[in-house]
Amino acid sequence: MARLVIENLTLVQAKELAHWYEGQGEQDANIWFECQDPPCSVPYVDVHRKPWMQIDDNTVTIYCNRGEDNK
Repeated sequence: MARLVIENLTLVQAKELAHWYEGQGEQDANIWFECQDPPCSVPYVDVHRKPWMQIDDNTVTIYCNRGEDNK
């Protein structure tokens, strides 16, 4: 399993980024992932996992499905 870390955000910004990706962001990212060479699947947020977003101190974690290519 891989992780993506984006640093130097405020906690408010991190929460907003997580909510954006869970909503419109993953839809917008679809084009990006599918147009790569080779194409790769979109890491959709696992909204069936409860909670799909976890906040610990100053860390916001969102849980995604890895998609079909499982890389």
